[in-house]
Amino acid sequence: MRLAVFMVALVASMSGSLAYTNITDQPDMSKMSNELVSELSSLEELEVIVQFTGEQDNSVWKSLESMGIDMISEMSVLNGGLIVGTAKEISRLSTFSIVKHMELNVPIEHFYLPGDQDDTESMMHET
Repeated sequence: MRLAVFMVALVASMSGSLAYTNITDQPDMSKMSNELVSELSSLEELEVIVQFTGEQDNSVWKSLESMGIDMISEMSVLNGGLIVGTAKEISRLSTFSIVKHMELNVPIEHFYLPGDQDDTESMMHET
């Protein structure tokens, strides 16, 4: 009887943590951009844009901070934010079920405007 009660208590206490992560050491590359995957061997901290499956409260950000990940800014429209962490920390975060997508924060190399590129007046509303 005591064993049964202990097992029920153990399962109940684990249910909260299981909602956030899978039991694996491998990063979930299906949630990562190609640029981010290529930087996972880096020894430097990575600046990453993370999108969650839905709106998250402050407890999620505090959990990320306890993992060593720093939030630079929260983006409510994206249900995510801009974060900084090591490749190992970012890899671990990718396994969380609340994470929808992650990409390396890289400068935009080009900006394409359709139409006549010599007509600057028509492009002014785009800038």
